[in-house]
Amino acid sequence: LRAQVVVVPNSLATNDGNGSGTSPAGFASARWLQIHDASQFGALSGPSFLTKFAYRPDRILDQSGPRSWILRIYASTTSRSVAGLSTTFAENLGPDNTLVFDGTVIVTTGNLPGPGNTRQFDYVFSFTTPFLYDPAAGNLVLDLQIEGNGSAVTFDTVLGDPAIGRVGIGSSTAPTGDIRASHVTQFTFEPPPLVTIRASQVE
Repeated sequence: LRAQVVVVPNSLATNDGNGSGTSPAGFASARWLQIHDASQFGALSGPSFLTKFAYRPDRILDQSGPRSWILRIYASTTSRSVAGLSTTFAENLGPDNTLVFDGTVIVTTGNLPGPGNTRQFDYVFSFTTPFLYDPAAGNLVLDLQIEGNGSAVTFDTVLGDPAIGRVGIGSSTAPTGDIRASHVTQFTFEPPPLVTIRASQVE
């Protein structure tokens, strides 16, 4: 059983997105929430553990960090659609909302070439608590609450794609935000472990 890697939107696995986003330099607080349509995870054979995700720099790099993020990441499964994305963060969260990471990440890029006209996904965010995601149950939500400091970093983004949507605001604790361009995202999933039970004697 091997890890499965999925890029959302699928159509941008080898193509640069239609936008870019650059974080501010110095201290800045932010919250953003992305919804990823379940149709994008057709490569999964069933419910799988999401163990990490990654963003990539834009093809035309602006700022590359390093930037320190004190970060909380929540993952959930929602019935909310990309088209129906609410600007109230809580209205997008699913009932299985789970804290999957709480700590510090250094965000920087080597700006290395990826497939097609893209760069490699090397802004990596690994979970301390894997999240079991079943595409049949709904769409995937990631909610990031960030306190950042250091140099600015630039991300590859996409706007107007039905596979992905984002709400963002310049405060990690804000209850509402604005519709913004989404970060092209690479997900890594691990299959659930198989369990074998053997009985040599039964009374």
